[in-house]
Amino acid sequence: MSESSNSSDNLSPLAILDKARKAVPAVNYALGLAGVAAAAAIVTALVGRGPGGLIVIGSSFVGMILLFVFSRLVVSTSPSIQFAGVVLVWTIITFFGTFLVFTTTAVVFTWPCNWAQLLDMTSTCLRITPTPNNRTDEKSAGPEPADTRLTHFLIKVMWGGAVVQREWNRPTPDEWVEKYSDTGTETYYDVKGRITLDGCPGTKLANKTAPTHLIFIPDKGCPGMPFRINDDNAGWGIAASLANYD
Repeated sequence: MSESSNSSDNLSPLAILDKARKAVPAVNYALGLAGVAAAAAIVTALVGRGPGGLIVIGSSFVGMILLFVFSRLVVSTSPSIQFAGVVLVWTIITFFGTFLVFTTTAVVFTWPCNWAQLLDMTSTCLRITPTPNNRTDEKSAGPEPADTRLTHFLIKVMWGGAVVQREWNRPTPDEWVEKYSDTGTETYYDVKGRITLDGCPGTKLANKTAPTHLIFIPDKGCPGMPFRINDDNAGWGIAASLANYD
């Protein structure tokens, strides 16, 4: 092999990196970090640059720390370092065990609900949560005046960390239909009567498939036009305000 060829090999990136590793052993940690970052880049390319990508990038930094700790654990004779490594190992085992259990139950039972939504397994497992300090008791109300009757409206609620829209229509005097804008799913409600909440008259509805899920739709002219719910007789709470109603 010629002298120029040997010189070229000595100046190759791999040769320089190898010499750097021998001269400064700490460079090995840089190689480990590069490996973790490369793995994160591959996964990010697969899942995109959304929340999943951010999770992967954050995990790459966690991986760097774990790589350093494990490398120290292997060569260290210090009891404190070894104890910290053992605690870290068991913490990681517990975390990933819990992660696997929750992922399995999310796929099979759509529980925990938030994790099932994040995995895109369901979008309807959560109910609208009313504001606890806005609860009130119901009183009876008179017949529904024709000039205050509603037949259509929209509401916007927080759902899985995002604002989503629900469209309500009244095909008959005794029935309402709720349509989910994100999935197109329709839920049907029966009119149960007329009630007054905080001096505001309106119509009381019950979910046809879940009768303990009650809805209050105010008449036109009610201040704030509050859309209220009452689950399992827990009391009426404000969930949203009506918009684009007629």
